[in-house]
Amino acid sequence: MAQKTATDKQKFTAEKKKNGKTKLAKIQTGKYSVHEERQRVKRIKKRVWFAVFIGLVVLFFVFGFVAPLIWPGTWVATIAKESIADVINIVNLVQNNQHTIFNSISVLFIGVVIIWLLILLVSLFGKGNNRRKTVFGLIASFIKYIGAVVILMTLLNLWGVDTVTLVAGLGILTLIVGLGAQSLISDILAGLFIVFENNFCIGDIVTVEGFRGAVCEIGIRTTRIKSHLGDLKIINNSHIRMLINMSRHSSFAICEVTISYSENLERVEKIITANLEKIAKKLPAIIETPGYLGAAEFTSRGVLLKIKARCVEADRLQLIRDFNKEIKLLLDKNKIKIAVEQVEVKAPKR
Repeated sequence: MAQKTATDKQKFTAEKKKNGKTKLAKIQTGKYSVHEERQRVKRIKKRVWFAVFIGLVVLFFVFGFVAPLIWPGTWVATIAKESIADVINIVNLVQNNQHTIFNSISVLFIGVVIIWLLILLVSLFGKGNNRRKTVFGLIASFIKYIGAVVILMTLLNLWGVDTVTLVAGLGILTLIVGLGAQSLISDILAGLFIVFENNFCIGDIVTVEGFRGAVCEIGIRTTRIKSHLGDLKIINNSHIRMLINMSRHSSFAICEVTISYSENLERVEKIITANLEKIAKKLPAIIETPGYLGAAEFTSRGVLLKIKARCVEADRLQLIRDFNKEIKLLLDKNKIKIAVEQVEVKAPKR
């Protein structure tokens, strides 16, 4: 038995060591992400909360049955009896309304399935250009909200609530103010104007409140924008202000390079302009032959040169990186020095 325990312990230690090495290897190669660590922590938290919940339920029933035996006639025993009685009343309620509960579950299930099928049908029709995706995405959002309201009203009717009288008694104005639907109506109207005025569509690259990303969803209330880093910004349609749509026209990827003052500027310019067409062939994201803009600035390090390349906005950030690489390789090939920060050191006076 001792041998088996020792073997199990050795296996556990070896497995833990292996997992640690795998994690370390992922970190070193850049394949391990913070997202994986967050997901692992979330799974652990869910298990802990589930265990705590089960433990509290078991403790409740144990206390309810044991308390009258340990403290008979006390207030503790009375509370324990009443608590168990409340649970029994809930059980009786379920037993006496089995038909209604079954119908409610059926309505909920059928309603969710119908909504899911309608959204699936809308998504099939919405395939194509970004304009179609935007319009049919808004229709799908309408279906979700209206379907939820219909299911809620049906469930209330099954449990004997007169929804017609309820809505009429509250009044339309009271219902709107009470549920805070004023902001909801503003979001809906703003979403409709966004779609029908064609300000932006799904797939467009936009900048709003300093956040740059691609529009991935335009809903009945909110618009979702996802950055190239994977961050998701959710903003109410009525709160969208000063939005810049960067996808309606082509963009420019600007390459900036600072050469040393000791270099012959005319020679450098000839080398760059002579090789721009070759660079354009190597980088398919470039729409047309890049253009040399000239010496933009005289800095403390050297002469700042700028080269531009026309591209699609979605490719601009990656193209800047690739463009910089090609210019660096070109300069290295022709032994052109890139300026570096100059530090002047003076000896102290004696």
